[in-house]
Amino acid sequence: MKYTKNRKRGLRSGLILSILIFLSVNVCTSVQNGTEGIENRFVYVENVQGKNEEDFELNAKRKILEKGLGELIEGGSQTIDGQIKETVTNSSIEGYVTEFSRMGSFRKIGNLLEADAKGKVSRKLIEDSLKERYKELGKPKFLMIIDETILGKSNNSISENAIVKKFIEFDFLEKSQLARVLTKQSGKSVTIYGNQTLETEVLSTASEMGAQILLVGQTQVTNAGEIENSELKSYQAVIRFKIYDVNTKRIIAADNTSGAVLHVNPDTGIQEAI
Repeated sequence: MKYTKNRKRGLRSGLILSILIFLSVNVCTSVQNGTEGIENRFVYVENVQGKNEEDFELNAKRKILEKGLGELIEGGSQTIDGQIKETVTNSSIEGYVTEFSRMGSFRKIGNLLEADAKGKVSRKLIEDSLKERYKELGKPKFLMIIDETILGKSNNSISENAIVKKFIEFDFLEKSQLARVLTKQSGKSVTIYGNQTLETEVLSTASEMGAQILLVGQTQVTNAGEIENSELKSYQAVIRFKIYDVNTKRIIAADNTSGAVLHVNPDTGIQEAI
């Protein structure tokens, strides 16, 4: 199957969009879980080779970026298509890796130089750079539908609103047509995430609507109870989603993550947990 230039651009920008969403979800949950220091830690790589010092530094930074990116977006149960990693690691790495330094002296391996190195990977710099590349490539049409249950009741999607607000530069499609199709099938709103039959039907509908990227997700927020001797309550959110390339019907990213927030006010606690 031959890809047109526009389709290649759409797929590439869709992959970039997937990375940005992964970074956004991961940084939110890592802050809630107290592990936000990952991007402030050094990433160490060993036995990196190069033809000369410049080639060594380039290869070392690429390895640091690949390893650090994995820590940023794959620390939990997330899975991500290999093509997405290539979008980052095979692009310009300048600025993604900070505080780079070689550790120890060079070792001579045949005609190559070998050494160890360390550096830090900046999530913010990656995100900012990818947003610029996303604008250059053109926006794919993006459709999302997230089943949301808040304290046992179905809810208008706080999750969807949060994603739209976070990524104002993305071209989100109105999902009313999709909602009408799903409601027509059963006479009431149905849960899509995890239902393979419905996910397949949603993919077909998304294609008819002209979408290139589809996000299907599920958010559940529960009250885990009050904290002893305080008015604080623990609100716990579980977020699951899959990102599809609509044209190939292939899952290019998936995530299953959770976070918890303590708050006196239920509305604020729910919002922050998500």
